[in-house]
Amino acid sequence: MRLLQGIVLVLLLPGIQACKETPNNAPSSIVFVPVASPSNAGGQSQLHVSPDDHLYLSWIEYISDTSVELRYARWDTTQWDYIRTIDRGGSDWFVNWADMPSIAQFYPDRNRLVAHWLQYSGPGSYDYDVMVSSSSNAGLNWSSGSRLHRDTTQSEHGFVSMMALDDNQICAIWLDGRESQSGTDHTDHQHTGAMSLRSTFISDTGFTSREYLLDNRVCDCCQTDAVYAEGQILVVYRDRSETEIRDISMVRHNGNQWEKPVQIGQDAWRIGGCPVNGPAIASGYGKVAVAWYTEANEHPKVQLVFSEDMGATFSAPLIVDDEHPLGRVDIAFYDAENVLITWMKPKGEQACIMAKMISIDGNASEEFCLVENSASRQSGFPRLARSAGQLFISFTEVLESQTTRVQTGIIDVSP
Repeated sequence: MRLLQGIVLVLLLPGIQACKETPNNAPSSIVFVPVASPSNAGGQSQLHVSPDDHLYLSWIEYISDTSVELRYARWDTTQWDYIRTIDRGGSDWFVNWADMPSIAQFYPDRNRLVAHWLQYSGPGSYDYDVMVSSSSNAGLNWSSGSRLHRDTTQSEHGFVSMMALDDNQICAIWLDGRESQSGTDHTDHQHTGAMSLRSTFISDTGFTSREYLLDNRVCDCCQTDAVYAEGQILVVYRDRSETEIRDISMVRHNGNQWEKPVQIGQDAWRIGGCPVNGPAIASGYGKVAVAWYTEANEHPKVQLVFSEDMGATFSAPLIVDDEHPLGRVDIAFYDAENVLITWMKPKGEQACIMAKMISIDGNASEEFCLVENSASRQSGFPRLARSAGQLFISFTEVLESQTTRVQTGIIDVSP
């Protein structure tokens, strides 16, 4: 992407700022309270909160060595319920530790759902399509899978973000490799062309609208994230310049059209390959927060910015953790003044899923280890969501047998 394609104004404080001292009203503890998971053996979980505040969990359930299912469940006050299978796949499905399937609920017609997964389209290791299926009866029946995107190239498509709009439409954003097609095995993501960021809108009948090219050169395999608030869609992703600077950018749909992308944090991280560590965005109370991981200047850290004008301007980056974190961030608003951020950090031979409360004025609580887990790729990316006044988290637990299962729980914040 063109680095000077847009400019994000920075509020008052130049440069990167460390979080301030712990405020007097900081939480005394942030703990993980497990709830019974509907998964026996699986991974790649996602959490989705509908516009009318219903919480969904989706994941890949491992049925056998050659069979998997995309399943989902809905939170029903105290437990996961309405557990259903969307589709079943085998060796034709692309199942990846960092690229999670998802589900989204239409609004206001809550009986309509849409889900996505990844399916091979050719012989290459990274030749796969984004497949979507829809339901008009609250998940009882699902349509056959069809491609989300219009092109039929045998190339990489994935890292999808889907969000419900307020007119029975779903906006879908994905990374698209149609320009990278080379006819070879893309094992190391060494493409002939650049990965692009594209979008479309899915109607309540399951049909997609025209496609939109949002950025013609982006990082190959970092997750995207998006929110819909005050009639606008905000998408964050890891960009990629001609000189291999891979920093975080944002693109906005203002209600009428997609605008040009702008940079959020100018870390100047030059890296010759994809770090597989995408950003996270949250909105609430008319505000926006974005968190991400960087290793600029060979210094790993997790950073956070706030916006009080829906992304028109952002604060200077706050350092959440610069003591060798692994990244894998997520974020949610706790209340009008504070966000909860989660990330992973090494602890001996394992890793901790960390949590910290940070206020808009830069005050931060101490960091808490929610749960210990494997630091390997098997443990995937913990996912965070706020629904019905509670904070939920899902993650892939790696057992001693090196098998995995999805674990879920509530994050309890004690004042």
